[in-house]
Amino acid sequence: MPRIQTSFAVEDQKRFADFSGDSNPMHMDAVAARRTQAGGCVVHGVHGFLWILEQLAIDGVPLAALHSAKVSFTRFIRLDTPVSAVIRSDHVPIRLDLVQDGQPIADILLRFSHHANEPCADDVPFRAERLPAVPLEPDFASLRAARGVLAPPAEAAALAGLLFPRCVAALGAARVVSIGLLSSLVGMVAPGLRSIFSSLDLRFVSSDQPARVRYAVAFLDDRFRALRLDVTGSGFAGSVGAFMRFPPVAPPDLAKVEAKIAPDEFAGCHALVVGGSRGLGACAAKLFAAGGGSVAVTYRSGRSEAELVRHDIEARYGPGRCAILPYDTAGEPSRQLCALPGEFSHVYYFATGRIDAQIEPIFDRKRLETFVDFYVDGFDRLVRYMIARASGKGLHVFYPSSVFVQDRPRGMVEYAMAKAAGEILCRELERRHLNLKVSLPRLPRVLTDQTATVPPVASADPVEILAALLGRRGVAPGEAAAVAPAEFTAS
Repeated sequence: MPRIQTSFAVEDQKRFADFSGDSNPMHMDAVAARRTQAGGCVVHGVHGFLWILEQLAIDGVPLAALHSAKVSFTRFIRLDTPVSAVIRSDHVPIRLDLVQDGQPIADILLRFSHHANEPCADDVPFRAERLPAVPLEPDFASLRAARGVLAPPAEAAALAGLLFPRCVAALGAARVVSIGLLSSLVGMVAPGLRSIFSSLDLRFVSSDQPARVRYAVAFLDDRFRALRLDVTGSGFAGSVGAFMRFPPVAPPDLAKVEAKIAPDEFAGCHALVVGGSRGLGACAAKLFAAGGGSVAVTYRSGRSEAELVRHDIEARYGPGRCAILPYDTAGEPSRQLCALPGEFSHVYYFATGRIDAQIEPIFDRKRLETFVDFYVDGFDRLVRYMIARASGKGLHVFYPSSVFVQDRPRGMVEYAMAKAAGEILCRELERRHLNLKVSLPRLPRVLTDQTATVPPVASADPVEILAALLGRRGVAPGEAAAVAPAEFTAS
């Protein structure tokens, strides 16, 4: 079988969601998906599995003789990015990988038998619950008692024939629909909203039952927030593995922020916080406002999150203390920021794209260029504009980096290179503009949406870290920041 490749687009997501009933925001809502470890919408794992089966059937593999399937998902499948099926063993059993950006994202093992499989002793009854319209949000401990029977969407059988016609011909519509239901079981019910689908292990059996899935949680691991569900569908029995993610990191409470900054720290100052709608940017905006300053917070797509930051600040300190506006670092700053009134004394640059480790190859030029767009080119355009706008008055720029620049964890070489280039640019800009002071702290791992991993990894409190760096009680110009162990360290 030749190497096969595809890419999944938003329209593919919508069709699969209609077929399976899995409308989890991680797959369907670009803004909500930003606040997950994925950093954006990702493909349903079961969609990837059924796509593989469809391609095998097209290539002549006798899916009617499929005896069992094991799938382990190791990474997310990205939208609009080519994904390939790489055959590791084209004889029985068939073993293959899903690969994206040179990295394996799923391991699939398929076994076949010419003997008819025995029917499942605990076949799925006809009666079943309808899928919830929105994902459930159970407490992790309560999942121990989760069990039930799920029915598919009314149009699932018709959509199965359109999306996976060869699978339907070989396996039957009820079985294909039931496999699709496994996606909804995890994404909509257990664990539901905060789920990550990690594995499936199915044994195919004969069945004349309609499309349904019976499920019961068989195992919970509190350390890793992992669970295994025993499942019985129309034509299969086995288990599904999943993780339950932590909820998005809540923005810092202003009472906590105020305890870390003097109330007149930034009195009379005005700051532009790029990427200030969430994460470290939102924390910096609140620290600046708590210190007596006014802020303008930019966002790229999360307007609702920026609105919450503004609401928190103005509800506590009065109207006019926080403005919000969209900003794209790839665009021209003068066109996007011209409507902002007044002069700015500070710029905090928290613009970033999706950051995830890449295993192979060691270096990827396109990946480096993506990081350079954020951390070098976009930053350079903004600072040049803000310097000109300052009209010779002093401008303080905060350009946070990461200890990853020095430590370089595996798979982060392009990120480290781009950030190091940004630091060099900062020094050159500072040398050429006497009214410019740049802070270049290399931050430790800080708790954000994308670092709130399962299992949890120790991460610093962003309020503690930023409060130590931003104000007079933090790092003064020309001094070294304790969190930035490099020769580029500055205020």
